[in-house]
Amino acid sequence: MKSQDRIDSVMIAAACGVDERTVRNRWKKYPSWPAGIRVGTGGKLVWIVSELPEYIERKGQKIMVQQLVEEFLVRQRAMSAISAEPIQAGTPLPVDDCAATQSGGFSGTALPCSLPPGVNEKRPSSGSAVSSFSADAGSFSEGKQEIQVGMIMQTVQDDNREARIAEAALRLRIIEPILKLPARFTGRRAFIEGIAKQNDTSAATIYRWVERYQNGGLVALVDKHRADLGQARVLVSEQFERVMTGLRIPREQIITLAEELMQMVRALWAAGGTSPKQIWGQAIAKLGLKMIEAGIDETSARAIGKIKFPKRFVEAEKDFRLLGIAERDGKSVYDNHLPAVARTRDGFKPGDLVFGDVSPLDIPTLRPDGSIAYARMICWMDAAINWMFTTLYLCPPGTGVRQEHVALSFTNLCESSPFGMAMRLYLDNGSEYQWEEMLNAWTELAYLSGNTTRVEIAATLPPSGKIVRSIPFRPRGKLIEGAFGNLRHLFGWHPAFQGGNRMTKRSANLGEAIKPIPFDELQAFVAAAMADYHATPQSGHLNGKSPQEALDMHLNNGWKPVRVDREVLLLAFSEQEKRQVRAGIINYAGREWYADFLVGLDKKVDVRYPKHDPQCLFVFDDGRFLGAALPNHKYGLLDNAGAVEAGRRRGVLNKVIENMAGQVQTIDVMDVIGSRGQLMGVEQTVERAQAEATHVELSDEAKALIAAKKKALEQRAEAALIEAANKTDHTKIKRWNVDEDPEDAIWRAKYG
Repeated sequence: MKSQDRIDSVMIAAACGVDERTVRNRWKKYPSWPAGIRVGTGGKLVWIVSELPEYIERKGQKIMVQQLVEEFLVRQRAMSAISAEPIQAGTPLPVDDCAATQSGGFSGTALPCSLPPGVNEKRPSSGSAVSSFSADAGSFSEGKQEIQVGMIMQTVQDDNREARIAEAALRLRIIEPILKLPARFTGRRAFIEGIAKQNDTSAATIYRWVERYQNGGLVALVDKHRADLGQARVLVSEQFERVMTGLRIPREQIITLAEELMQMVRALWAAGGTSPKQIWGQAIAKLGLKMIEAGIDETSARAIGKIKFPKRFVEAEKDFRLLGIAERDGKSVYDNHLPAVARTRDGFKPGDLVFGDVSPLDIPTLRPDGSIAYARMICWMDAAINWMFTTLYLCPPGTGVRQEHVALSFTNLCESSPFGMAMRLYLDNGSEYQWEEMLNAWTELAYLSGNTTRVEIAATLPPSGKIVRSIPFRPRGKLIEGAFGNLRHLFGWHPAFQGGNRMTKRSANLGEAIKPIPFDELQAFVAAAMADYHATPQSGHLNGKSPQEALDMHLNNGWKPVRVDREVLLLAFSEQEKRQVRAGIINYAGREWYADFLVGLDKKVDVRYPKHDPQCLFVFDDGRFLGAALPNHKYGLLDNAGAVEAGRRRGVLNKVIENMAGQVQTIDVMDVIGSRGQLMGVEQTVERAQAEATHVELSDEAKALIAAKKKALEQRAEAALIEAANKTDHTKIKRWNVDEDPEDAIWRAKYG
């Protein structure tokens, strides 16, 4: 064997008895695996045989790669030398019955059908009077002017070529023991029948494979490629052409009508159509009316209107649906069609960028007047460490969060949040609070703090239009929506938690009213839950760190939070398939399946649907077989058996609840929540951030404004005291023989 022989991944897989994807995706990553060489127009990857590793360890066994490949090529060379059918170079191939092959075999757009395309690209010569094809050069080498059948470069796209070659290699491995039998072996037929039985095929098929291999080598075992693959055989459908032909419409006119029908289908998709069947019904009806106008009788036109729905024809024009979506649903365009822009938060420090949003808290609470309400959370999330700073606001009846509430929350953030004052805000237009006023206040704050802060405005785009999977970041206020989902897992611990659907209230007993909690208790619970959130590791941007650990890391690296005086802030802001089990029922294959062991499960399970016995559904939970679920029996509306079954299922649920109650200890959730925050020392971290905070130096103008404000307040208070002193008559007090208070006498003497 020559040291420079080259081989591709398909042949390596066939030689070693593994899947081609194993070679292409796994073995190629081994340190001992050589770098391949790109050859040909398509850049096919090949390797020099002498450079392949001696062996590869796979599943605890050594696969002698180089030895197997060398033996495989030697065997193929020998078989090719025996079965090769030389054709004089320059002589056109004979025309066969393949429709895609044109006269002469060379000038057409497809290969001759006598051999599959491209399978003999690597058939090396073995002393025979043939030429070999150089894979890297992409041409025939000069030798005797002869070429092998099948060495013609393919011009028809064959996406399944490698799979067909791999299947041929598998067939060769199956018949290889037969090829090694002596010429007149006595038990040959029984031997072949045994091999056929082992490989779930017939003896006739084995005989045919042996004959094909002996006559044409490995290439003869490769299934032929359809030259008309992907080409439509009818204009619209077989019924369409049959009806049109029956109406004696000329072929040219049938083609024109099919084109008009296609244009109508496209137009209906672009007009906002969503149902392929409805689109077809409208399009074929319109075509029938046009043909009536052209002179055809109504009976024939109605026959056209009854042509069945051709699914492929209609759905082939489905891409034009984008026109209708673009005119009607801009959000869907941004969600599903606008290419995403990758964003990252790398390089941000705490306080550099802060997102803001408002979310309802799904735990009912009591207003001071005793009415039930759901508090609002005004939340701020730091982009660098995912720390959430929240302010609860209990809205009066008929009101919501207003700009002053947001401003007060932001003031608290700048005063006491661990990440300090935000250097930059990224705000979402169209929010329920007035961000225009927020921007004015933020601009004023930037002016008073010497342009320390900045503001960015996010466009009103859906979240999915601003994110990619590799970088979980959305550069807008709606990024907090994802954090709200994490918080709901913590808030869900509370017994009064209602979830997002207010129409279906949760209560311990059916028909019972919800039980709200005092607002003070709600605030304590939220604070404890937020402490747990900050101490919980997070994936994505934090890469397994908790917000607390991320904050500690920045503090250890020398970062310090920035603080600003409350006076400045107040001044600025003064304006197998998985299926979900639900209530013991699994919906699968258009049917409902029930079993007693499903009662009490509220999770996704693996289901297997036996096609040979569609009367049951096998259910597994993490690989553990639970049992077989049967179709949910339907009872008559007045059938008493239905009531009996309902009572029985209630008893099953009660037993499940009793069983669970016996396996757990009673615990007060209020004693547990907040434990992680206490254990991880969240409060100490916050105190450390408070202690190491730095204050913003105010400009001279800001200091002057504060001083003017204080002076104005003092003058107003003094004027009020003078007015009160003038209105008081101290002589009335003496009428009752009561001595005047000494402090009042001093106050009257000063302001009276």
